[in-house]
Amino acid sequence: MYRYLRSLKKDLLVSNRVDAKAGDEEARAGGYEKSLWVFYSKPWNPEVYAGDFLDREEYIGGPAPYPWEAWITMGEQWAWRPNDKYKSPEDIIRYMVETVGGGGNFNLNVTPMPDGRFEQRQKDTLLKIGAWLKANGESIYRTSAGPFEPGLWGASSRRGEKVYVHILSWPAQTLRLPPLDQAVKSARRLHGGEVHWKQAANGIEISLPESQRDPLDTIIELTLGQ
Repeated sequence: MYRYLRSLKKDLLVSNRVDAKAGDEEARAGGYEKSLWVFYSKPWNPEVYAGDFLDREEYIGGPAPYPWEAWITMGEQWAWRPNDKYKSPEDIIRYMVETVGGGGNFNLNVTPMPDGRFEQRQKDTLLKIGAWLKANGESIYRTSAGPFEPGLWGASSRRGEKVYVHILSWPAQTLRLPPLDQAVKSARRLHGGEVHWKQAANGIEISLPESQRDPLDTIIELTLGQ
């Protein structure tokens, strides 16, 4: 199938699941569940296996030296079922921020009902995520990961000389980040507000009053220079 698709269009993006060998023959002999465990616990090697990117099903993890995508469900399974337990819009936004901060693409699964309609709960969640992206999309769309590796505090994304620091959880009154090889010319809260910051040889410090913090994601825009 992989060779056939490539013969039709060379620049298609094909998931790593096209290659059964990535699950390891020995593990697959042990059954489906064991196969999945090996598939996700072993590092994927794009030099060996077919596919253009690694998919991470219900798993985000950290940055990788190859393209990857997070597949996240809205509920507890891939198909629709009555009374499914859905993730909150806030949790999905956090997963999206962590994915982007790790250099991945975010793929959110939605599930139509048997008659083709979408459940109102799903629509409400998507509208809330869309409203958040309308306000903060510049820190998500067309960005790359980093320069700060994701941690318990949050993640960062970058476009050109703009770095967006997504603070999902304040570790203390001040967030301390690793040093950069570029100078920080300015820092501001994405939607205005007082920001205190300091750059030194041992790192960058960011703080702002608790009243200015967003309980979901406080986004600080750093502008870099020479």
